[in-house]
Amino acid sequence: MNRRQFSRTGLTLALTRSFEGRAQQAATGPITDIPVREPEATHYSWWQRPPVDVRDWPVLIGTESQLFVDDHLIDSRTNVSRQFHQPVKHSTGYVLRPEVPWEGTACMAHGTVIRDSSGTLRMYYEGWTGDVRFEKSSENPRCVYCMATSEDGLYWERPRLDVQSFRGQSGTNIILPYQPAVNYYTQVSVILDATDPNPSRRWKLGVKDGGAGLIVDDPSNPGTGHIGPGPYAGAGYFAWFSADGIRWKKRPEPIMTDGWSIKRENWPLKGVAENQSVLFDPVRKKFVAFVRIWDCRPGRPAIWRSRAVSESDDFLHWTPPRVLFLPLEDDEAGLQFYGSTGFNYESMYLGLLRCYRSASTHQVYFQLVSSRDGVHWVRAGNRQPFIDNGPLGSLDGGYHSDFSNPPIRMGDELWFYYGSTEFGKNVRPYKGGICLARLRLDGFASIDAGERRGTLLTRPLDFARAANTLKLNCKPRRGGNIAVEVLDREGRSIPGFQLAEAIPVHEDSVAAGVSWRGGAALNSLSDRTIRLKFHMVDASIYSFSIRAGANAQ
Repeated sequence: MNRRQFSRTGLTLALTRSFEGRAQQAATGPITDIPVREPEATHYSWWQRPPVDVRDWPVLIGTESQLFVDDHLIDSRTNVSRQFHQPVKHSTGYVLRPEVPWEGTACMAHGTVIRDSSGTLRMYYEGWTGDVRFEKSSENPRCVYCMATSEDGLYWERPRLDVQSFRGQSGTNIILPYQPAVNYYTQVSVILDATDPNPSRRWKLGVKDGGAGLIVDDPSNPGTGHIGPGPYAGAGYFAWFSADGIRWKKRPEPIMTDGWSIKRENWPLKGVAENQSVLFDPVRKKFVAFVRIWDCRPGRPAIWRSRAVSESDDFLHWTPPRVLFLPLEDDEAGLQFYGSTGFNYESMYLGLLRCYRSASTHQVYFQLVSSRDGVHWVRAGNRQPFIDNGPLGSLDGGYHSDFSNPPIRMGDELWFYYGSTEFGKNVRPYKGGICLARLRLDGFASIDAGERRGTLLTRPLDFARAANTLKLNCKPRRGGNIAVEVLDREGRSIPGFQLAEAIPVHEDSVAAGVSWRGGAALNSLSDRTIRLKFHMVDASIYSFSIRAGANAQ
């Protein structure tokens, strides 16, 4: 086994053992970091403790950005700290709010934002009609799935699709046909799979159908209803396919069985409940579904919403759900996990966990989660909010809903779309729309140094032979700077790359180039295992990358 083979094997073992622009700047101008303090943590769950010290194991890195959300790449650090950052909420309010009858009282996420082949953004979202009065409650579709389009991500249009009418009105932007009193859809996920050899299946959609009988009319007042006892005919998680992402054909049989009942004697349930989020993992070449299960462990005071994950090679056949997140003993009282997403981002995986404050305000907010292998996930940022709620009664003060996609890159920013209501879950009527929050590229976490010089030393790194340019996503402050020294695996300085030769970086940039006075190029070291040592004063570093080309971006 040669050194590079060992590097790959070592990385795999380490992961296994550790359990682990097009758009213009928005009208609010440049974003400013909102730091989330990382307090000293004394409690970590057992799966967060690496059982072996892997700091001297080589890591094979590609040309993607290497983030500092966790300690995966860090051997040691002195006089620096990690700060997690929250996206900045768009100041003009909702980017999409109810304007047509089938959007009801709130536009919610529960969908996907995606770029089509032309570069146009499509937003698949939910119109909430559950608080709209119908003659019979059972005929209220409750969740109506629609599509809007945008060129800049800020102004959204509703195309006339004529797929499904609403109460006799044609020309809607509804994408899923439904039968009143038969279909009750929740949480659409849309995937554009350009590799599918069948053009009619390149657009894939997954959605939970609650089934007939889910809503039962009150005999004394048919305009109101309640959840029926079940079973619910036609319930399950279904796959739909399309050639254009507009007109869809349903696969008759569910791809996941229903897992919902209000009868306690039916627990534990064998299927999955609502609030699935499905995407394609381009690294592992698998479809991944983040699904809701119910935590019914003995001794629990109640049945809590929790999260699991299932995988598929073909979108039709899925593995049994594997538990992902359960509420921990030291979480706030009544915390439940309402939904979750996960996506490949640069050299790792990130996602959002929807946290429900069921014992207090009934608000739902987002925490950040991370993974290095797409299999084992942890709650990042010491379990603090990533996108928190505004005050109760404000435009995003209540019930956050998520989209299944990664954030949309717009220039040097990441745009997170999410739905929210003014008040918490079940505070009716739901009133709300689609919100936007913006984050610096790679800006999830930074390593920060103050006036006193700090250092960060990486684990041993192997990198591609063609790569010759080191780029930093960094923000020096008040005349601060970052200088980079290159060491060998044993920690010895390499001639030409010593600290004395390093040209300090002073610019605030998402891709600041690093150079040395003698003109040394990193590709001269591509057959060696190296370490990078960052020397920092009054500066933050979000990520680094080693790329090909002098002007690599």
